[in-house]
Amino acid sequence: MPNLVADGLSFLLGASSESGNHQLHPDSAVPSGTFALLRAGGLRVAASTDYTASRTIWYCHTDEVFVAATSQRMISFVLGSFSPNQRALAWFLAGGALGPENAWDQRVHVLPGNSTVRFDAERWQSTLDIGDPLTVREIKRPIQEHKHQLQTAVEEAVSSMISQDASWVLALSGGMDSRSLLYHLQGNPNVEAVTWGLAESRDIADGDAAVAARLAATAGMRHTHWATDNRQDELDQVFSRFIAAGEGRVDHLSGYMDGLSLWSGLSSQHSVMIRGYDAFGTKPMVGTDYQARESSILISSADLRGSFLPAALRSSNADIPERLRQGEKESLSDWRDRLWLEYRTPYITAALDDVKFAYTEVVNPLLSRPVVEVVQTLPVRMRTRKRLFRQIVEEMFPGVPFARRDSVRHIAAISRQQDVKNYVRDRLAQIGQESPIPQPFAEWLAQNLEQRQQSTALRHRAFTFLSSTLPPTAKDVLRLLAQRPPTMDVRRVALRVVLADLATKQLAEDAASGLSNAAAGRNAAPAEAL
Repeated sequence: MPNLVADGLSFLLGASSESGNHQLHPDSAVPSGTFALLRAGGLRVAASTDYTASRTIWYCHTDEVFVAATSQRMISFVLGSFSPNQRALAWFLAGGALGPENAWDQRVHVLPGNSTVRFDAERWQSTLDIGDPLTVREIKRPIQEHKHQLQTAVEEAVSSMISQDASWVLALSGGMDSRSLLYHLQGNPNVEAVTWGLAESRDIADGDAAVAARLAATAGMRHTHWATDNRQDELDQVFSRFIAAGEGRVDHLSGYMDGLSLWSGLSSQHSVMIRGYDAFGTKPMVGTDYQARESSILISSADLRGSFLPAALRSSNADIPERLRQGEKESLSDWRDRLWLEYRTPYITAALDDVKFAYTEVVNPLLSRPVVEVVQTLPVRMRTRKRLFRQIVEEMFPGVPFARRDSVRHIAAISRQQDVKNYVRDRLAQIGQESPIPQPFAEWLAQNLEQRQQSTALRHRAFTFLSSTLPPTAKDVLRLLAQRPPTMDVRRVALRVVLADLATKQLAEDAASGLSNAAAGRNAAPAEAL
C-alpha cells in the first residue's frame, strides 16, 4: 500500500514530515503531516491524530475490548454488536453529517485533533490526552512578513510530504488551493493531475474543468478529466458503494455519482491522491452565531425553519460540546475560523476523505501543522475569504483566471433529479421495523417529495448565479443582510434518511459477522434502543 509506514503492529497511514520507523514507537513525539498514527508496543497501544484530525480515528473501550481504528465498520466487526446512536442520526438528518463527537454507534468515540488515546492492557485502562484548542493567535507583523511566512510554510509542507519516488495524483480544480500545490509540484515527473465532474463541464470556459486543464497545460503536467455522470439504473450501486466506502458519515454525494469508478481506476494505478483542503476555507464575513457555524456545516434542526422532524429525531445546539462553543472573548470571525479547524476539517473534510481511503491514500499538505499554525497568526482581514493566500496564488499562474463554476452538481440539485427522487421513494418504502427511522416518518417523506419543489429550485438557481457573478465584497454584504436561516428541505432530508438507513444496516451486518465469540448468536441492537 502506498504511503504506509509499518513496523509490527504499528502503522502510519498518510504522510508525515519525517521518515523512518522511529516515529512508530508508542513514546515517540507525534510528527507533523496529515495521517492516522496507531502504535503498539508490548501491552501498550497509542493512537494519535494529526494537528486537525484530517484523518479520523475512532476508538471504543469496554470491559472486554479496546479497539482503535480508522473505520467504524471495523469496530463494529470487532465488537460483534451494533448500538445505534440517536444523536448522530438527529444531527445527520438536519445537517448531513454525524455532528460533534458522534459515531453511528453510541459506544464509539472520535479522537479529536492533536490528541492521543493510550491503552494499557495490563491495567485495562485508557487515557486521553487532548491538545489545546486551535484558537487564533493573531500576531502583529508587516503584511509582507505574514506573506513570506505562509509561502514558506506551504512550500516546505509540499517538499517534506510529497516524495520524488512515489506515484502521485493531484486533485486539480480551478480554485486557489490545488493551484498552489500545482505550482510547487511542477517538474515532479511522478505527479499527474486529475479533475472530475459532469461531462458537460469541460465545455464551460470559466468552470473548474476547463480552468484546471489550462493550469495543467501551463505547468506542463499531464491532466485527465473524469466524468462522474450517472445513469438511472446505476443509482443502487452509487448509494451502496458510497456507504460501503464512506460509512455514511456525510451526505455529499456530488463527486461520487459515478459509483466511485474514478477511485477504482486510481486504485489500480497504486497512486496517492494529493488534495488541496486547507486551513482557510472560503469563509465569508459572518454577523450571527448561525452564520459562524453554518460556514463549517455545524447545523442542528433547531437552526432551520419549518422543521418537520419527529421529536425523537431533532438535534439541538445545546448538544454542541463546550470545546466548540464561542469563547467569552472570542470574536465571531475568530470562532468561525476555529470551527473550520476543529469541526469542519475533522467531521466533514475527513468524512469525504474516508470515501477515498477505501481506494487510495490521501495527503493534504495545506493541513499540515506548520501551515495551520501560520494561518492561526494572521489578522482576520487576511483570513476572511483567504485574502492573503489569494495574493500569493494570483502570482503563480497570472495568465489563468480562477474558476467561477463547479464541475459537479450540488447535492441540492441531485436531490431534485427525478431518477434520484424515484430511487429515494423506493428505498423509503423498504424501511422496516429494524431501522432506526420510524416507518410513519419514512412514509410521510415519500408522499411529500415534491413539496416546495419550485421555490427551492428557484432559490438554488439564484444562489448559483449570484455566486458566479458577484464579487466577494458584494456577496459578503448580501450574506450579512440575509441572516434568516433556510427552510428544511423535504428532498434533502429524505435523501439523508436513505443514507442513514443504509449506513446503520451496513454496520449491523458488519457486527453480525464480527470477531466476537458471541457474534454468531447476537443481533444488532433493535431500533427501540434509540
